[in-house]
Amino acid sequence: MKTGEILFLNGDEIKSVLTMKDVVETCDAVIKWIGEGKVVQEHVVPIRNFFEEKKRMIALPHPAYVKPLNVIGNKWGGGSDVNFEKGLPWGTAEITLNDPITMIPFTIMDGTEITTLRTAGHAAIGAKYLARKDSEIISIIGCGFIGQSHLSAMNELFKIKEVRVFDIKKEKAKEFAERMGKKFNLNIKSFDSAQEAVKHADIICMATTSTEPVLMEEWIEPGCHVAAIYAFIDLDPKFSKKADKWVLGNWERDSAWIEKPSLPWVPKLDKKDVYADLSEIAVGKKPGREKKTERTVVSHLGMGAFDVAVGYQAYKLAVEKGLGVKLKLF
Repeated sequence: MKTGEILFLNGDEIKSVLTMKDVVETCDAVIKWIGEGKVVQEHVVPIRNFFEEKKRMIALPHPAYVKPLNVIGNKWGGGSDVNFEKGLPWGTAEITLNDPITMIPFTIMDGTEITTLRTAGHAAIGAKYLARKDSEIISIIGCGFIGQSHLSAMNELFKIKEVRVFDIKKEKAKEFAERMGKKFNLNIKSFDSAQEAVKHADIICMATTSTEPVLMEEWIEPGCHVAAIYAFIDLDPKFSKKADKWVLGNWERDSAWIEKPSLPWVPKLDKKDVYADLSEIAVGKKPGREKKTERTVVSHLGMGAFDVAVGYQAYKLAVEKGLGVKLKLF
């Protein structure tokens, strides 16, 4: 690419070059780089609710510099409850990557697909360090795109024998079970309640957009790991105290949401209940799972380093395949 040129990549082009295996590996690397001090990020309070106080309307930047890749960038993400009424996905995003010396952008791409992939990717890495290695029963609560990507990511790391799913829309759960069962050649069952869906689960993936708990603490069985990508918004806040190990995806990113939540539907929790963040475990500063009976949870609300790293991976692969549209900036 010439200086002053921008490569534009749409969602379909990103889907065509990224595999979940690559995304999971990239997320694992990012977690380790953070533990080694090789990532700089800014954690910005979201801008929210421009028009209707009772509806979620959020805009949030995710700037990060990833030193091992020598790239700086930002994901500008947004989400709105109004989108449901229009048949649109709740969240959308775009990613810009820049040269770290000149700060001149060299690519702009759809960030929605990358968000879907890397969210499942970092959830899988949390499970890698906190779930039992022999985990084989996966429960997925929420059968949208995020739920689908979670199944794909967990399938990369675990020998899954059974998948149990629930969605507030029963037909959506049934369709998920049929379609994803064929895609991955897995036994997938849909259930009419979240409580039934999480029975006997080794790993529970929370993939909802609910503003209140869908999974209750007393339903989580000994030895189970919970991937809480929406933190404790759709997960019973009591589990933050009763889990054997509550781990944050990133201390700086997630601690800002704990004691001083900036969004009205985020519960106030206690930092004293946090065992570690994922990077501490990844670099060996603290152990992950130590006992088969431990109940563990990784809560994380996402961070720019994942978006920038996975976005850069997509950019390189797209360049190799000659994909995208070149735009002249100056």
